[in-house]
Amino acid sequence: MAERRELFNKRISDREREYAVEVKLRNRKKTAVTIVVEENVSGDIDVTQKSHPFTRKNSNTLEFAIPVPAGQEATLTYTVRARY
Repeated sequence: MAERRELFNKRISDREREYAVEVKLRNRKKTAVTIVVEENVSGDIDVTQKSHPFTRKNSNTLEFAIPVPAGQEATLTYTVRARY
């Protein structure tokens, strides 16, 4: 189960904004799992902060592989600065 929320979204200029996202992941299984989270982004982006490493699947998608222990929860957070 996943729960996504935007922590903040601020406009820096007419063509630039910065936002932060938090995704809570819960593993209800009796074994550990790795959950792949794909986040769509737009514009020319820089990830300024992140809680887990990511790969660029393509120009508009960030892919995070988050290990979640059995019966526990993990939280992914990241901050993006986007220019349009």
